[in-house]
Formats: sequence, C-alpha cells, structure tokens
Amino acid sequence: MTLELYYLEETDSVCANRVIITLIEKGINDWIPHKMILMNKDQFKPEYLKLNPQGVVPTLVHNGEPIRESSLICKYLDDIKPDPPLKPTDLVQRYRMDEWIKMFDERAFEAIAVINFVTKFRLTVPRDKMEERWKILPSIDRLYRQMSVVNDGVNSPYVMRAIGSFEMIFKLMGLREIYFRYTWNLFDMFIVMATDASIIMTFTAADEAFGSTATVFRAFR
Repeated sequence: MTLELYYLEETDSVCANRVIITLIEKGINDWIPHKMILMNKDQFKPEYLKLNPQGVVPTLVHNGEPIRESSLICKYLDDIKPDPPLKPTDLVQRYRMDEWIKMFDERAFEAIAVINFVTKFRLTVPRDKMEERWKILPSIDRLYRQMSVVNDGVNSPYVMRAIGSFEMIFKLMGLREIYFRYTWNLFDMFIVMATDASIIMTFTAADEAFGSTATVFRAFR
C-alpha cells in the first residue's frame, strides 16, 4: 500500500500529532511525508485543496484516495492494519471511546487553536500576513474566530469559550472512571496524551506572552 501524509511538524499541532502517534503505534513506517508550513499558505494551494477542500491539516492519502479529519484517519489506519489493535473489541467500550474522542474533536481542538492564536500567532505573525491569510480562508467560522482573537486578544469571547472547554475537559479527565466506566485502551490514551502535550505547550506560550498562566485566567473573572 502507498500511504502519504500531509502534516505539520510543529509540536503544538494536535491533529497532526495524533496521526503520527497512530502510525508509530501501528508500526507503519513506510509512509511518504509531505510537511506543510501554514505561514507559507501551503494548505491553501490548489493542489492541496483538491485533497482537502477545507484547507486543514492533516490529510492521509492511501493509494490515491484522500482520508480527512485526524480522528477518522486514526481509525482508518487501525482498520487497514488490524495488528496491533488500538480499538476495544467490546461494543460498549468502543462507544465510550468514540464519546471521548468526539468531545476532543468538538471542544478541545478549537480551544487549543484559539489559545495558540492569542498567545502565539497574534504576537509573532505580522498583521499584514494574517490579513493575507484571511482573504483566502475557506471557512467563515475560522475566519471570524481568528479575526476576533487577533483583534480583541484575551477580550475575545472565543478565548472565554476556550478556557471553559479546558475546564470541562480537565474535570472529566479527573472523573474518567465514573464518567466513562471503562478501562482506557491504547487508542484513546495516546490521543489524550497528544492533546495534553499541546495544552501544556499552549500554556507555556501563555506564560511567555502574559507573564504567567494565571494572568490569562484572571482576565475572565
């Protein structure tokens, strides 16, 4: 089989990291890397938009067929190489796994993107480059979210929502034995580890930008 992966190499790229970890856990080494650089607008180039019309990363290409969305890519890799299995065999446990992943897909990744923008991109990327990016951004949701965070900083309502998402996720992680009622398997463990690493690096950036992480939290009280 021919596997190609379009991905970001940055350590705080959660979606790319979870796919890389899956490839490692599955023992898949014979894949072709295509490293993307967001500030070069690689994700908006016509040849990439044919693979991923939303202009997001990563994208897996298997024998010429694009597979999008990182959580779905992870499941796809587990299906095409069943050994070692990373999904539980028990149907209820598989549902619990999907519930956990759904929460991260819907809440955590947007929250990490918001905090990254307010603590990193907003302070390091020139405004004219950001405005060039916004002109070709295919998603109006992402456009307004990025504009709000860059223009309003910690006063953006998206930042408040991101902090709330982190608070909810950390609470549920602390109650996971009660909330999920099953033993974690390798599949969701490495997804959470990848996300946790990005959260730590995100708040490290917050420390550098605001002097301390507590400053970020005080902004919402």
